[in-house]
Amino acid sequence: MVYTLNGIDLATFGIIPGQAPGSHLAVEGFLSMPERINKTDHSWGDFDGVEPYVSDGELYWGGRNLIFHGLVKAASRDAAQNAVLQLYNLIEEFTGLVPLACDWGTWNVYVNGQIDATYMGSGLVKIRIPFREPVVNLSGGTVPSNPDFDNVLGIDGVDFEELGFTLVDFQAMGIRGSQIEGQLNRPTPKAQDFEAYDSEGFQVTKTEVREYKLKGVIQAANFAALQTTVKNLYAVFSQPGTRVLYVPDDLIRVVYAKKGFQVSQILGGQTWQAVLEIQLTEATEYVASENWQFLGDDVGNFVATTEGAKILIRI
Repeated sequence: MVYTLNGIDLATFGIIPGQAPGSHLAVEGFLSMPERINKTDHSWGDFDGVEPYVSDGELYWGGRNLIFHGLVKAASRDAAQNAVLQLYNLIEEFTGLVPLACDWGTWNVYVNGQIDATYMGSGLVKIRIPFREPVVNLSGGTVPSNPDFDNVLGIDGVDFEELGFTLVDFQAMGIRGSQIEGQLNRPTPKAQDFEAYDSEGFQVTKTEVREYKLKGVIQAANFAALQTTVKNLYAVFSQPGTRVLYVPDDLIRVVYAKKGFQVSQILGGQTWQAVLEIQLTEATEYVASENWQFLGDDVGNFVATTEGAKILIRI
């Protein structure tokens, strides 16, 4: 496969595309959803958690990191080193964003870190080039239009399978783990604010927000189908408002994805698959402005199940 940087074939420098860790592809990070930028929430000192900023005019997205993995192949050590220096000279000429392109896509990038080049012997240099894509196109996906709110298993009433990924069932694999990492954690207490002079002071505070990861696997017939699934997930998690999340044997949770998600370990062949990790932030106390509301009164008393989960109703 041909990889070009600013229209120049990397093979010009003797570069052979390698493989990202756990992947069949030379570039990693190009399908991940970036984090939000600007103010994403506010932490009030007299409430647990945060107030999420999820209205349409409050949603702005940052860039993402891409890494190219390759191997410089030359006749000798001197020739390999010279090829690497020629690549560096090319990069020095860039004064703005340049396209990094291959069959999997085109990304307007700049080099944002140290290029690691290690001589392996026999005229071979292992090279790792970090890029930053500051403006990411999150368009092209669709939000499922027929949610089943009578069965909220999944996200916003849409089953995970319909969204295109399967939750990792650690127990079935004989591994001690959870489909949601950190779901039982108690969040960190909020910052203390006090004055003390003759001894160490303290203040008992409310807690910060709970954060965790939802882990799954995307499986698709080909790369185009894999990319479509990812774009649809962009659409789901970039839309205004919070999301209603429910996984088996867990509480119903109201969340938002201010940290985006990561798509890694992409494997291609007769079928394609990738590992999906969605960074989630819990926003349960601020669901009243959405289409769902916890069953309770105006002074903070809620009806709960026998397992202690607040009951969520659609209004």
